[in-house]
Amino acid sequence: MTQWWAPFALRPDGWARDVSLDVDAAGIIVSVEAGTARVGTCLQGAVVPAMPNLHSHAFQRALAGRTGKSAPGRDDSFWTWRQAMYAFLDRVDGEAFEAIAAQAYVEMVKSGYGAVAEFHYVHHDPAGRPYADAAELAWRLVAAARTAELDEVVAMARPGAPVHIHAAEQTREVDDCFAWSGMRPVEWLLAKAHVDARWCIVHATHMTERETAGLAASGAVAGLALTTEADLGDGVFPGSAFLHAGGRFGVGSDSNTMISPFAELRQFEWSQRLRARRRNVLSHVDDTTIGTALWSRATAGGAQAVARRTGAIAPGMRADLVVLDTDHPALAEQRCEDLLDAAIFGTAASPVRDVLVGGERVVTAGRHRDEDAVFARYRAAMVRLRSSA
Repeated sequence: MTQWWAPFALRPDGWARDVSLDVDAAGIIVSVEAGTARVGTCLQGAVVPAMPNLHSHAFQRALAGRTGKSAPGRDDSFWTWRQAMYAFLDRVDGEAFEAIAAQAYVEMVKSGYGAVAEFHYVHHDPAGRPYADAAELAWRLVAAARTAELDEVVAMARPGAPVHIHAAEQTREVDDCFAWSGMRPVEWLLAKAHVDARWCIVHATHMTERETAGLAASGAVAGLALTTEADLGDGVFPGSAFLHAGGRFGVGSDSNTMISPFAELRQFEWSQRLRARRRNVLSHVDDTTIGTALWSRATAGGAQAVARRTGAIAPGMRADLVVLDTDHPALAEQRCEDLLDAAIFGTAASPVRDVLVGGERVVTAGRHRDEDAVFARYRAAMVRLRSSA
């Protein structure tokens, strides 16, 4: 049994002070008690549940910043980006694939993600030939996740496993689906696929009011990747209507152009402000601050989508924890109730000090214990890819 203590912690019923946590050898929280004397190992900051990353294409981390050049007369869009992404894959072998994924996963842990659902669709070598082991690249992803201590990539089918699907990310996709079936993508899923709480509908950007209400009522999670959707010009998710209808959501880093759950939640709220032309659009119905409400909803939805007992600081939950750096100027001397607002909407590039995954501290004072070795391997892979271009 390991005992941790924090001056502040976000429990399911709100913020608490002077909190001790007992964690067993399997990384499960056994007890949480507030108002205690300092005991065990002190976590120097405010503790919140780590964010489950419900949607990632890890290999796309290597494309970040490399698709900004246009051509005269070309109408750049998601579809031209998609061509560039597949062209990049023509040079990526298994070793480079794993090195890129490990770098992405280290950055995820450092940013406050504690688990990742990898949406994996690359199965052939750069020449388009199947690997001898059809799961070669999937195993590379698992190895990369273990290197970064994200513990488990939720990618293997099993009874009761979650079901993740892209839907309605682009208007062209909606039009093509309607031409094929006479129904829009989310409309078709709700009518034909028995969508329930096992499902994560990724993006769901373009929905009618009826689809929005239907998805909310289904119990499925809307998997939002706000910074990717902004980068690709996808559109704006109907967030206000979806949440008011009781919808559940989580966030993911998707193309990994930006890796930060704080940035995802900021983009979610800001996109709604731009649409509604007012502030605090996604605020909670009670007096909880918007930052705390968004973080709590996203960790709960993410945990549902990745089918893990995580996303809350409570007995029986995995000790996947983020320690906010309360010595950072953006967070210093904030009320605990305002810390997540400051972390999401303030000036901190990274408000994370430490991260525990399954009760094991893998990020300390902003550094991942294996980041130098992982980066060296990533850099060598990028050199090889550049020379093959």
